[in-house]
Amino acid sequence: MDDRTTTLIDRLRREPVPIRWSDVEARADHAPGVEIDLIKPPRPHATGRRRALAAAAILTVIAVAAAVVDSRHEPVSRVATEPPVVVQPEPEPGKDPVVLPDIGSNRNGAVTVWTGSTYLVWGGQTGGDGSETSTGWRFTPSTGATEPLAAAPLPPTWSPAGVWTGDELIVCCGHAVDSDEAVPASHAAAYNPATNRWRTIAEPPAGALSTVVGSAWTGTEVLVVVQLGDPASYDFSDDGLGLFAYDPATDAWSERAKPTGGDRFGEAVWTGEALVLWFHRAPGTDAGVSYDPSTDTWSDLPLLPTDAPTYEGSVAYAGGQLVAFGGDYNDDTLTIGYRLRPGDDAWRSMAPAPIPPIQWYEGTPGSQTLAASGDGDRVIVYPTNGYERGAGGVAGAPLNLLVYDPAADTWTELDPLGTGPAPFATDLTVAGELVLWPNLDDPVAQDLSS
Repeated sequence: MDDRTTTLIDRLRREPVPIRWSDVEARADHAPGVEIDLIKPPRPHATGRRRALAAAAILTVIAVAAAVVDSRHEPVSRVATEPPVVVQPEPEPGKDPVVLPDIGSNRNGAVTVWTGSTYLVWGGQTGGDGSETSTGWRFTPSTGATEPLAAAPLPPTWSPAGVWTGDELIVCCGHAVDSDEAVPASHAAAYNPATNRWRTIAEPPAGALSTVVGSAWTGTEVLVVVQLGDPASYDFSDDGLGLFAYDPATDAWSERAKPTGGDRFGEAVWTGEALVLWFHRAPGTDAGVSYDPSTDTWSDLPLLPTDAPTYEGSVAYAGGQLVAFGGDYNDDTLTIGYRLRPGDDAWRSMAPAPIPPIQWYEGTPGSQTLAASGDGDRVIVYPTNGYERGAGGVAGAPLNLLVYDPAADTWTELDPLGTGPAPFATDLTVAGELVLWPNLDDPVAQDLSS
């Protein structure tokens, strides 16, 4: 152990607790060419737990620093290391097997993807306190096991872009927020769930580091639509939207044709051939445009019927059709929806949804959340953002999840999400026959097979 490490340890031992994690990192001035991967502890709310975790973190840094210096002649990986795996024991009959990691597992504005076997959640805001985070967790439904993700080389980020490529979760862009922690400067990274490791990728263009409207994986590249301009401002009318693409094969970014419509309230879906951007436009109705990556061109989708359009709604692609569903522009106590086959020049109306009238719908695209089912034939609908139902705008009990079949134009009612007030910022992910959601203590919102 050299003099620098001895001095570091002596200073850390004399340091009183509590101590800020950024101070600990500032003291870890390790030898040039050697990288120490630090896994930040969660932020507990109780002062006593904070001090205990800070003390534990200091001892961890001491041990890591000593180990790295003693083995400094051995190759050191430059990717983030993994935390201890937390495997839940076999549940008793009738017991819920899910116990989420205590790292702010209740999220909104987070990246959520399904890998085919594992549910991955990263970033966004942690439930209750509205604080952006750079942590994540994963859940394997087949075993009921949950565990935190390895520390990401990314800053705390609100509404980042995230896609599953078939091998990795790629996270990028979004609005990085101020933090009292020392954070990496990178704004793009890839996570491998097989190894529980991250690696940094090429830095996105400066214009892409803003509010993400939507993202998609085309099979060969990541497409990210962002709101240009100041992400802290609510006035985006002068800048509009931008489209950026990342190619994992070349680790390179490119700027693509600027979207021809839309504002900061929007979302995007991939149809298998085109990126559909759905947005809210003046004087309040919804509309969409479609992007063809092969020609780098945008085209307008047919307008919704002018006598009864949706507003502040959502879009999904299922059964070979686009499904648009949201509030009824002419009656804000009701919902309304339409379907569109690619190539058609007009939308067709959907059967009325089995949703009782509510006081009003007031939200953004996503308030009426849609998600394509695992078989790609149905649409799962969560019909309220939680603040509209009940007298005086007081949130009531959650409405039932719904399943819509575009081919048959029929609805099926499922169970409600829990028994408490309807949550806000829904973000459904369909994993086979399971509907998953990061805003619940148990991410399994529905089992579609039952």
